[in-house]
Amino acid sequence: MIEYFTHVGHIVRDIDKGIDLYTRVLGFKPRSSGVGQIPGGKAFMVAVGNNSIELIEPTDSEHRVGKFLQQHGEGWFHISFRVNDLNKEVQSLREQGITVEDPREISTLPSRPKIAFVDPQSVYGAIIELAEGPGGPAPKGKR
Repeated sequence: MIEYFTHVGHIVRDIDKGIDLYTRVLGFKPRSSGVGQIPGGKAFMVAVGNNSIELIEPTDSEHRVGKFLQQHGEGWFHISFRVNDLNKEVQSLREQGITVEDPREISTLPSRPKIAFVDPQSVYGAIIELAEGPGGPAPKGKR
């Protein structure tokens, strides 16, 4: 079951400039302790209330984040939802005709979250990430 919205991903050409924009210029607090490696890029989380913005700088032009930057330029990339059982959620969505990639662990991040992306063609063009495990605080009342 989808529990709540955790973050949106923002593709940027230069993560250091993105961090500067969100922290120094806009005044948001860092949620990450540093820039981390993710498949296809580098990432940094900025706290926005109980949610986050994940800044993503592509490092692989063949990965989905690199292709997004090439095709669309900088901008909003995905929305992430927390699920309590990723395998069960993927199975449920597939049973309803939604195409979802197989779950995988992001071993390059200390929290090692498990994620799966929904095929945008299955959900009216949205890029949806389903995430299980650490990676964002629950909204108030969910702790």
